Amino acid sequence: MGMAIAVPRVKEHQKRHDWMVMYEALVRFGNEHGHCNVPLRYPRVKVNEHDSAHLGAWLATQRREHLNGKMKPERLVLMQKLVD
Repeated sequence: MGMAIAVPRVKEHQKRHDWMVMYEALVRFGNEHGHCNVPLRYPRVKVNEHDSAHLGAWLATQRREHLNGKMKPERLVLMQKLVD
């Protein structure tokens, strides 16, 4: 029998921090390029000391969450600011 490996859950505040790091990267992209249509494979953004993520892939996930009605309201408010 194999042993089950427990994967520690990422704390909620770390998730919020990581999301804000990506959001701030999106804001910078928008300021630099005049739009927020980030290519899917746009270079990676360091989100914390252990992880990085593709900004375009992150944005695609945010769009999908919004379309599926799963985006947190406070995140939706921030994202809406980018298109207003």
